[in-house]
Amino acid sequence: MFTLTAREDMTDWQAILVDATTPPAYVRRNQMSLDPTAEYKVVIFARNNPAITRPIARITNIAKTGTTTATVTTDVPHGLSVDSTISIYGVLDLTNFPNLTTAVQVASVVNSTTFTCVIGAAVTATSQGGSVILQDGSTVPSGTFLNFGIKNISRTNGITLVDVGATASGLTAGEKVYLHGLQGALTQYEGLYKVYAVNTPANSFQLIGLTGDQSANYTLTATGGSIMKACDYRIHSGTINTFSRQAIELAAYTPAVSESMPVYMTINPSVLTTETTLITPTLSALTSAATTNATSVKTTGGTIYNIVASNTGAAAAYLKLYNKASAPTVGTDIPVHTCVIPAGGNYLFDSTR
Repeated sequence: MFTLTAREDMTDWQAILVDATTPPAYVRRNQMSLDPTAEYKVVIFARNNPAITRPIARITNIAKTGTTTATVTTDVPHGLSVDSTISIYGVLDLTNFPNLTTAVQVASVVNSTTFTCVIGAAVTATSQGGSVILQDGSTVPSGTFLNFGIKNISRTNGITLVDVGATASGLTAGEKVYLHGLQGALTQYEGLYKVYAVNTPANSFQLIGLTGDQSANYTLTATGGSIMKACDYRIHSGTINTFSRQAIELAAYTPAVSESMPVYMTINPSVLTTETTLITPTLSALTSAATTNATSVKTTGGTIYNIVASNTGAAAAYLKLYNKASAPTVGTDIPVHTCVIPAGGNYLFDSTR
């Protein structure tokens, strides 16, 4: 089983073995940007499982002699062995050789084109037509083989009429079917058809051929044969989502408030706040002399809010800050910060800005 997930900017592809317990094979393609103006199509390449349930031969003769075991003769080598699992559909005499909707095992192999199996009641009867279907380890999908047998078949003006001898059901107009197991010269009319009408007339399907020459008419002929629904592959599930890139363009820039566009924010960010008590700073002022001017401003820990300094001298002056509980020893203690005050200039520090 395969799954394909296509998104706007990446695709995921998985290959999963049926009934497997191992992780699936997985491929992802991302960092892709599709062109929103282009049209894209999904292309799927598929092939049949070699063990798929399928018709392997037409029945040219089928007979029972007072038992439930029938001897079946096929038009080509059947390739079966004892205990091969098969179904039989579409024998002309459905009363004595009913469709095997439940598979049976081959009882014996007489030769390459003859085998025996149990089918229907114990009677003495002979018929022809229909298909031998090998169930090679797989299950027949429900409704694939219709529970009918083709009684008669004819074609007029391109419309093939298939008489099934009972109320036709299981198909709707427009579906595709495959005819198999026709007899003799009628095998040329096997192939792919599209359903045109159901039960018009009663007990029949009207079909339109999709392969071969459909121009020749032929009259109603008794044959036998099976009807199978046709499909290219089966999709078990699917989800299609549409994505679109939306662009919002504002009008040309204008400073006019009357032509502006209001914007409302819907984001609710989380903000961590710490509530503190309002502090009144302590003021310290000093007019420096022609010395180092070592001064203790505060003897405990604190915060510097503002510094305002001016230099009226002809050379640069230096304001040095120390982290000490007493007046510093200039030239010995190391300042944590030095402010340069240019000659005739000012220095300003404001932590509130």
